[in-house]
This record gives sequence, C-alpha cells and structure tokens, in this order.
Amino acid sequence: MHNNNHIYIVFRLIFDTYGIIMHNNNHIYIVFRLILDTYGIIMHNNNHIYRVFRLIFDTYGIIMHNNNHIYSFSADF
Repeated sequence: MHNNNHIYIVFRLIFDTYGIIMHNNNHIYIVFRLILDTYGIIMHNNNHIYRVFRLIFDTYGIIMHNNNHIYSFSADF
C-alpha cells in the first residue's frame, strides 16, 4: 500500500502537470482564436470597404469613359 501510494502520487503529479499544461494550452488556443477571429472580422470589413471603393472607382471610370466618348463625338462636329 505504501508503494502503491508513491505510484499514485507520481501518477497524480503527471496528470496534474498534464492538466495544467492542457489548461494553459487552452488559454493560448483561446487567445490565438480571438486574434484570428478579430483579424478575420477586420479583413472581412476591409473587403467590404474595398468593394465600396471599387464600385466608386468603377462608376467614376464608366462616367469618365462615357464623357470621353461624348467629348470625342462633340469634337467631330
């Protein structure tokens, strides 16, 4: 029983240490997940902003292109 108690204590130390490591890893994982999620949200929002800018520039480009056609057409007269 005395020896079994020693073995039990060693096992308990191993499991406790493993438990603490896993617990800390979980915290690290949560932090990484938060960083990645936040990055993902920022990138997602940036993508929306980019799309709006692209729409503005595309619309501006089409207007300028059409104005150029109108200008060229007018210059022919």
